[in-house]
Amino acid sequence: AILAQLSGSAGLMLLKSSSLYEYHLPPWRRWRLFAGIFFQAVVPIGTDSFAYAVCPLSLLAPLSGITIAATIIFTAARCCGVREPVHASDFAVVALIIAGVTMVNIYGPHSSTNVDMTELQSYLLKPEWLWFSCTAAGIVVLWLAIYVLVDFECLNWLRPHPTSIFTTLGCALGAACCSMITQIFLKVISLAAREAIEYSAFAEEEIGPLAISGAILVVSAIVQLYLINATMSSGKVIIAVPAYSSLTIILTIFGSAIFYGDFETMELQSKINFGIGCGIVIIGIFLLSVLQWCRQMRKQRGAKGGHKQPSEGDRLLAAKRDGAGGAGGLPLTDHSPSEGGDSQSQSYVLDGGSSYNGDGASTFGDGASTYGDGASSAGDYRSEYRSEYGRHV
Repeated sequence: AILAQLSGSAGLMLLKSSSLYEYHLPPWRRWRLFAGIFFQAVVPIGTDSFAYAVCPLSLLAPLSGITIAATIIFTAARCCGVREPVHASDFAVVALIIAGVTMVNIYGPHSSTNVDMTELQSYLLKPEWLWFSCTAAGIVVLWLAIYVLVDFECLNWLRPHPTSIFTTLGCALGAACCSMITQIFLKVISLAAREAIEYSAFAEEEIGPLAISGAILVVSAIVQLYLINATMSSGKVIIAVPAYSSLTIILTIFGSAIFYGDFETMELQSKINFGIGCGIVIIGIFLLSVLQWCRQMRKQRGAKGGHKQPSEGDRLLAAKRDGAGGAGGLPLTDHSPSEGGDSQSQSYVLDGGSSYNGDGASTFGDGASTYGDGASSAGDYRSEYRSEYGRHV
């Protein structure tokens, strides 16, 4: 099971790397994508199938915390070409999430491995399980309808930006719901396979439920892979992996406990501690989201705030315009500040084709150079000079 978690962590990193470096390639040329699917889905099939056959599912599910820790370490080490800054506050919140996962592991329900497969149909038709599984499936279908399938104008206000935090969390929740269903039915099929090996045959009453379980397993696994890839593509690793892995832990433990009726045998204090652990995990995901959102807001305010204070280039341009009476300079390019920076530079076309860069340096030539990572409107000077001199930038 630990090997499966480490393999899954490597798979997530490869999926993220594919979204960064192979987005422009056709699917059959994205080797990182196929390698990520192999480590995320194929390798765990063999290891998980053996582990599920001999260990309780609720005991195995919290091991997903290994995926969280390993992926953050890989990200900080810039493995697989994924270069994202990991701050001390991120490590602190991830540690909080892992602490919540540990509480869920200690106080959560632990399913029995001695499941009577002849009662499989009664497990599948249990009202509590039907409500829970249908709710999870409904969340997945609703998110897919908003995210990829439906293109009605009336739903545009529901569809978040493809790279927003809400998209990352929505895809992570959908992938976690699919993962819960996949793991529970993989557990069922693993137990049935073990029973078939021991008794050399399936009971007749098991064939129908097992066929249904296998079909649900295949569908949920395919959708899970799609949503995992969407989760890694839409956001940073520091928010995508903890959200997906921790939600998978909670939903899988809840689902397995409902499926096998483990909540009925839990003590009240254990239920309270289990709920506290789940609450800590949810708070950790919320804090990670807030941290990422605040960083995005600071970048946007820094980019917009630079236009509110006149720079040396603005003052030079205004003085030249007032003094020359019509032969002034023309703002050429306004450059947004680099990530995490507080300064910006501007270029202006002065008389004779010279350009002023806003930092005291002048160059001569055609004045058509562009610096930084993008350009935006230089404000009122641009429209003013366009109308006064008839020149276009």
